[in-house]
Amino acid sequence: VILDSNGNEPVYDDEGNGTMPRLFAGSRRVALELSTRDWDLAFRAERETSMPIVRLRKGGGVLDQILLSRAQGAFLGHLTGSALGTLFSEGSEKAVNHKLDIASLKSAALQGRRTLGQIGATGELAVATARSLIDLASDPGSLRRVYSNWVDSSPLAPDRAIEAAMKGQPLADSLSASGLARVTSISLWAHAADPMVVAEATRTNAALTHSSSITGDAASVLAITLQALVEGRDASAAIEIAHSFARRSGLSPEIIEAVVASMSPVGNSREPGEPPNAVKALRSALFHLANARSFHEAVEAAIDSSPYSDVLPAIVGSVLGARFGREGISHHLRSLVLSCRPMEGLVAHPRPPTYWATDAMAMAEALLTAR
Repeated sequence: VILDSNGNEPVYDDEGNGTMPRLFAGSRRVALELSTRDWDLAFRAERETSMPIVRLRKGGGVLDQILLSRAQGAFLGHLTGSALGTLFSEGSEKAVNHKLDIASLKSAALQGRRTLGQIGATGELAVATARSLIDLASDPGSLRRVYSNWVDSSPLAPDRAIEAAMKGQPLADSLSASGLARVTSISLWAHAADPMVVAEATRTNAALTHSSSITGDAASVLAITLQALVEGRDASAAIEIAHSFARRSGLSPEIIEAVVASMSPVGNSREPGEPPNAVKALRSALFHLANARSFHEAVEAAIDSSPYSDVLPAIVGSVLGARFGREGISHHLRSLVLSCRPMEGLVAHPRPPTYWATDAMAMAEALLTAR
C-alpha cells in the first residue's frame, strides 16, 4: 500500500496535486508504522549535520562490473568485519553466538549495549583514509593530519600505537595489527599501478603510525594480495603472487613464513586471549582466503579468534569481500553498515559524520578512479 502521514491512502485535488508532503510505501503494517514517526526530527538532524558524501565525478563511473563488485566487496567487507568485530567484542556477553543472522546480531547488540552496523576503529580509519585519498591523493602530511584528527575525536577503541605516533613518540615495537587498517583503501586507490608502487604506497602509509619495518612488510603483502583479487585472480593465485612478491622483494623472514604458514591447515593458530599482531593478522587473513567457503564463515571464525578487537574481522572481511565480490556479503549485513548514522542522541557512542560509512559504495568506486 501507499499511505500518507495520517495513515490514509493519498488523495489529489482537482489539479492533480497531492495534499501530503510525505508518502510511505510497503506492507500495510510497515507503512502505518512509518507514517507515525517524527520525520521532521529525522530530516532536521540530517540538515544540522555536515555530512561528507562522496559523489562520482562526471564520467567517473567504473564500467567493468566485475572489477567494481570485487572492489566494493573489499571495502564493504572491511567495514562489515569492523562493525561485527566491534559488536561481538569483549564488551558483549560471552554467551552470544557469533552467527551473522539478524537474531544473533540483535542479541549481541542488546547484551553489549552496542549499535547494529556502527563500524569500529579499523573501519573508521579506512573510511577516513578513503576520503582523504579521494580529495587530496596520497600526500603524507594530509594523511597524518587525518589520523591525528581521528585520535582527537575520542574513537570507540583508541589505538596505542597510533596515539603514540601522533604525539611524535612512535613505539619501537609497533607491530599491532592496526598498522594494516588502511591497506584496503590504499589498495583500491592504487589498484591499477605496478605492484611495486602499490606495495610502496601501503608501506609509506603504514609508517605514518607504525615504525616497524615488519608491519610495513605485512601491509605491502596484504596490498599485493588485494590487488590480485580485485583484478580477478582466484584465492590460490593471489596468495602465490603475494608469496612470490615477498621472496623477490627480500621481505623479513617473519612475513615470508606467515605467507607460507597460511597455506597449511594450522595457519590460523593463535594464542588464546592474545590480540593478533600484524604478522599473525596477515597469516590469518591469507589462511581464511585460502580455506573459507564463504565471507560469513571466514568473518565468524575471525571474530571467534580475536574477541578483543575489530582489526582481524575487518582484514579478513576485506580479502574475502574481494574474493567473493559485493554480492558475497549478505544484503542484511551490507544494509546495516550503509544505513548506520551514529548521531548524537541516537547511539551510545556518537561519531563525527566524516567517519560514517553511509556512502561506502560510492567511496569504493571513487577510489578506483581517483588516482
